[in-house]
Amino acid sequence: MHSMDAGLAWTRRRGAFFENSRAALLMLALGASSIAMGSGCRAVLGRSAEAARQSELVKSLDSASTDVRIAALEDLQTLRAAALPESVGEMIQDADPRVRRAAVAVIAVRNHPDAHDLLLTALEDPDVQVRLAAVAGLGQSVDAPSRRALENVLSGDTETMRAAAVAALAVQGAADVVQSVADDKSWRVRQAVAAGLARDASSQAAEIAVQMVSDRSAQVQQQAVEAVAAWPLDLAGPVLLTAAASPSYLTSKLAAEQLAERWPAASTLPSEPPRGLTPGQVAAWKVERRRHIAELRDQWVVEYGDRLMAAADAKARGAVARIATPDAIAHAERLVEALAAANQAAEETRATLDALRAMGPDLLAVADAWAREENGRTIPEAVFADVLPEVAPAIATINELASADVSARRTAAGKLAEAATREGLGPVAIARLVSVIEKEQDVVVWQQALRAVAEADAADLPPAARRLAALALSHGDAEVRRRGCETVAAWHDPRMTPLLAESLSDANAGVVLAAARAYAALGAGDDPRPLLPMLASRDRALRLAAAEALARSRYREGVDGLERLAADADATVRRQAALAMGRTRDTNFVPLLVQLLDDRSPVQQAAMEGLAAIHGQDVGRGDLGASATVADRVARWKQWHTAGERRG
Repeated sequence: MHSMDAGLAWTRRRGAFFENSRAALLMLALGASSIAMGSGCRAVLGRSAEAARQSELVKSLDSASTDVRIAALEDLQTLRAAALPESVGEMIQDADPRVRRAAVAVIAVRNHPDAHDLLLTALEDPDVQVRLAAVAGLGQSVDAPSRRALENVLSGDTETMRAAAVAALAVQGAADVVQSVADDKSWRVRQAVAAGLARDASSQAAEIAVQMVSDRSAQVQQQAVEAVAAWPLDLAGPVLLTAAASPSYLTSKLAAEQLAERWPAASTLPSEPPRGLTPGQVAAWKVERRRHIAELRDQWVVEYGDRLMAAADAKARGAVARIATPDAIAHAERLVEALAAANQAAEETRATLDALRAMGPDLLAVADAWAREENGRTIPEAVFADVLPEVAPAIATINELASADVSARRTAAGKLAEAATREGLGPVAIARLVSVIEKEQDVVVWQQALRAVAEADAADLPPAARRLAALALSHGDAEVRRRGCETVAAWHDPRMTPLLAESLSDANAGVVLAAARAYAALGAGDDPRPLLPMLASRDRALRLAAAEALARSRYREGVDGLERLAADADATVRRQAALAMGRTRDTNFVPLLVQLLDDRSPVQQAAMEGLAAIHGQDVGRGDLGASATVADRVARWKQWHTAGERRG
């Protein structure tokens, strides 16, 4: 990994680059005298010089060049002069959506005289990025009208906008409103709620977190586990103990690892079973692990009291109810073996099916346990057709996908996708889906099926999910292959990474980009070779995704790649590189991100987001919350970094 000296040398080069590129971009609009007013001169001349510079920047908003107008708006954000003139508000009517987005940002940050009305106007913009910028802008104010506007977005808009509104309300400190949508039908909104919990270490937030670590969506579960990482242990412990008891692989694993790091008593709690166990041995291992967690819960009460444990116990009991016991597995195995006997009479078959039906939810737990194993027991067709639909309605819908009528299959696939947003798909349902859809050619059916599994409890992926992904990635239609890449990314399961390698050489550029972005979400895994050629691509989006994937897995090539992208002439690319650095959670990027705090506003904002992601807390806002100005936040981050260097 790069050294601190190398990082500081790089940041000095970057500082010179920023000043030169900004000067070149605004040369025509501002003239040589304006260029002389670099950041150092502004500090000397003080507020009067800033007012003069603002006047020149406002004039440049009339430039015919889109890039000049954007650069001027970005520079206006960095000034602390008097209030913006009303004329700046006219920029939200610009023909270019990029200019409108930049205008929305400066109107919010600099508190334009008509900021609230202008941001409300921007909420109706035809460009979704402008609307999202307006939502973020409203979040920077703590006044009642802004909060009401965000609540209106939250009450009825697209899931992307609702998720953005949740994030903005969390910044405002409106924890009550954020937590009120913890049951939203969209996993993206619930994930935003889970992320917002990091800002509210309270008993009420802990009760919501206990709920969210048992959510049907893997992304929500994992976000909730991550959200409590910076909480005091007395609040985080019940949440982590609940998550550790989850039947979901990644949720349980991440919670156990975090708990073991933070609480010495949990240091011996295993995060995953040993390899090579039979289904019966895995079931026994899970029973023993549940016993271990129960003992830890008892010890927790002794050390920390029973605060929050009632809600946690209810969720833990629900999680345990979804786990098959060894007795249930043995009973179901005997019945399935009898059902498979070639000489069984029709009456005996009916009796066996009735016995399986009588197991009720226990049969579903057993079927899910079988589906999780690499070589799990084959479930007879009669069980899928006549028994499991009674305890798993999703399987009844999946059975409809075997229809010869394509319109019927499309209807069933749509119904399945909608149901998955509410209930999620368990392992045996995914296994059944694979067996029914493997010969499907219709693109619409495939799109809905992939939507269904992306919305499912993806942390509990069965081996059949790999087969489903492989089928999608090798499908004849490029749209199915692209959606397949997105689905693998949504699962957040690094074990799926090798499936993406061939998609990086797909004939369709959209598939290649989707595969690269999936790698960025998962990491490069143990084999970085498929991604290395992407670092030399002419497509910046491909270079960015490849660099992030490699850097996430701590490959030097990825670190170097993000550093190069952070020096790109395009501010949009620099902004994306800063965000990617944050997502890697690599503390070695901190010096570079601190230097990016002196870049233009969108890059500056991204640098602060990246620093908060790496550090786990928003040092810039601190106790000021939404009232913190950009200058305040930048100064706090720099002070934090300087203090860290002194300690180091």
